[in-house]
Amino acid sequence: MTNMLSIRDIAPNMKNWCCIVTVQEKQQVTDSMGTPTKKQKLIFYDSEGSRVEGIIFNADIPKMSPVLQVYRKYRISNADVRSIPPKFQTSDLTVQWVITAKTVIEEVNREEDIMPVKFTFTEFADLAQYMDDKSKSVDVLGVVISSLEKKTITKNSKQSNVQKFVLLNEQSQTVMLSLWDNFLNNERQILLNTIQAYPVVIGRRLKVNNYNGVSLSTWFDSALLVDPPIQEARELKNWAMRNTKLIASLIETKSYIKYNPELFLKADQKTTLICNVSLSQKTTLVKAKISFEHIFQKYWYMSCGKCNCATAADYDIEFTCNSCKQKSPVVPRCRFDVDLSDDSGVIPVSVFGDLAEKLLTFTALEAMDHFNQVILASCGC
Repeated sequence: MTNMLSIRDIAPNMKNWCCIVTVQEKQQVTDSMGTPTKKQKLIFYDSEGSRVEGIIFNADIPKMSPVLQVYRKYRISNADVRSIPPKFQTSDLTVQWVITAKTVIEEVNREEDIMPVKFTFTEFADLAQYMDDKSKSVDVLGVVISSLEKKTITKNSKQSNVQKFVLLNEQSQTVMLSLWDNFLNNERQILLNTIQAYPVVIGRRLKVNNYNGVSLSTWFDSALLVDPPIQEARELKNWAMRNTKLIASLIETKSYIKYNPELFLKADQKTTLICNVSLSQKTTLVKAKISFEHIFQKYWYMSCGKCNCATAADYDIEFTCNSCKQKSPVVPRCRFDVDLSDDSGVIPVSVFGDLAEKLLTFTALEAMDHFNQVILASCGC
């Protein structure tokens, strides 16, 4: 006889059990490192708020994954229950249900409206402390207000697809979220189809990168929950609906593309002496004096209007960029070199883009025009 139990009462190797659960999230299908095994992880929760990891392997994935849809409720019976070895634990969950083609799964009517699960979100203003740390990930909550174009890039001789989405919080702060590869086949389309309705997302186990100060990126074990049935998500969506003018202004000015020091710089952040700066460090914060002795510089370079990579193409023509493989107009971009110094040493630094224009108080186009005038004058033209 099968016993109806809650998640917390189902122990490893237990038989003849049954449990009513809701699918909280589904990860992408991934490969097991060093083996041909494919797997897909899920997280289930019950009415008490208890959670357990589900996992599907290999040939069972195309059979069973479509059966289990996010936010829907199911009666699951007699899955194989295992303890998760510590080295394979990616969250606080220690027990795993192995879902196979033999597992009995029946969808049941939903009763609860709000997900009885508590999330711990990292505030946008606190993301910088996790930047470029592969050992740490974050959970965030935000409303999607815009997207950039999908791109195909080459990383380590392998092509990958990526598309950036703009997340906004109630403090009117924005951060870019990059969806990679498999996420473009699933969650991307949901977001694009509902973007006018301000979809709210929970990004789970995201990596924090250095892009325009701070950015987010999906990882192999990340999950994206779109319009999850939790109170915080509903409150954020209501806030977005009340602030459509603010959102329209952000989209029109595209301020989210610019460097945002509010998210990157913190008063209590630790600084590094210049003598200790390593070339292997992706991000370093130093407290230094700027010296601008090399004034005879070009101050600009010709770039792809989409990815900012340098090109030998002529200004204002449209070309196919060799770096991002996209068609784009050629535009000048501001760039110049300065020296940073502290008591321990001196280091040369290149300043690019909006920050460079702000420091110089003139635009890249103005720098280009001035440079061309000087060249013409020196030629006696």
